[in-house]
Amino acid sequence: MISGLGIVDQVCLACIAFASGSEVHLAELWKMLRPVISLTLSITAASWSLVCLAFLSVANWLPFMSKMGFSERFCVASLAGTISVARSPATAIAVLREVEDRTTPFCSLSLAVIVLKDVLVIILFAFNLEFLNFIAAEESPNPTHGVASQVLHMFAALMWPLCEIFGSAAAGLVGGFLTITWLRHTAFSTLAPHRAHRAASVASAVCTMAIVGGSFLGAHHIGLEPLLVCVVMGICTANQGSSWSVLHVAANLQRGEHIALEERDKQLLMDREVLEIAIDHVMPTVNLAFFSLAGAALAVDTLAATAHISVIIFMMRLVGIIVGTRLGAQATAWPPEQTRVAWMAYVTQAGVAIGLTKSVVAKGVDWGAPFSAIMTAVIVCNSMVGPLLFKLSITLVEETSSQGTAV
Repeated sequence: MISGLGIVDQVCLACIAFASGSEVHLAELWKMLRPVISLTLSITAASWSLVCLAFLSVANWLPFMSKMGFSERFCVASLAGTISVARSPATAIAVLREVEDRTTPFCSLSLAVIVLKDVLVIILFAFNLEFLNFIAAEESPNPTHGVASQVLHMFAALMWPLCEIFGSAAAGLVGGFLTITWLRHTAFSTLAPHRAHRAASVASAVCTMAIVGGSFLGAHHIGLEPLLVCVVMGICTANQGSSWSVLHVAANLQRGEHIALEERDKQLLMDREVLEIAIDHVMPTVNLAFFSLAGAALAVDTLAATAHISVIIFMMRLVGIIVGTRLGAQATAWPPEQTRVAWMAYVTQAGVAIGLTKSVVAKGVDWGAPFSAIMTAVIVCNSMVGPLLFKLSITLVEETSSQGTAV
């Protein structure tokens, strides 16, 4: 029954990836590019390293890893480390809406890092899957292949992820152009306040997500990375029409100059409003269907048997986030009172992380189901404590709607 709902699962995942990409606002990202990159890279490196090391350390405790060679063990551990990098922009935005303030420096920087890390994790995941394919091919070598053939195969294994990423980005740009064209065509009915237009607004949102879902399925069919296609579609849709002017405005604002909004920038703001309305219409249903299917497909017996492993991975991920945040904050000269609590903003996980674990199962590897059970348990733990920690971090740095401090 669950396997028969695979297309529903894929369309839901496409919408979640698209919604994550739509939160990337280039102008805002450009204004704080240095701290965003510093924090993103440091947290990614620390989280991946410690989770990967933890998975390698407990490999002998896991039946599906105990008989693996080191190369395959490292591949599985690397996948776990990569999934641990994923965050949840939607959850972060929900927390910021609860505190009625998402524009303070701490909140803006945290959201930018969370969104950028979701883009980065999908790229890293594509490399991991190709590494998995390469290891599988190496462990069953063809004796007729010579040294030259093996070198060529290794080169192809290294280059294909790059080709796949560039191809996926190009497909996402095309899809984003089609999506924003459709949204602009239906903007009047979407933005109109009258109830008579609500049905048309919902229909427009459903058609928009149908475009996204179709792009996901098409990308999967032709061998591209469907998650990356949908994320790029979201980025392109949220920033379409004035990319160059947005970067120009952001660069001048960074120098402290005042620049009036041009017509293209006004169009950008309207595009984002229409896009947010479309996403708000469909995402509650999408999340309900996606997480219900994720729960129904979970192997409860495996989950119970590996609960202690999940706790270890969960704790090591927290340590990685703390270490990475401290390093990144020191590189950008953050105030000490914010450095101590900033890690709390980066704990939560949700849709993209679960989607990546499902992608591992979809690869058809025999260890996919138990691996997915462990990582899903970790994701659930992060999704339970993450929002509470994020809200607490905002309170501790005194950046609620009533008072704030500058970074």
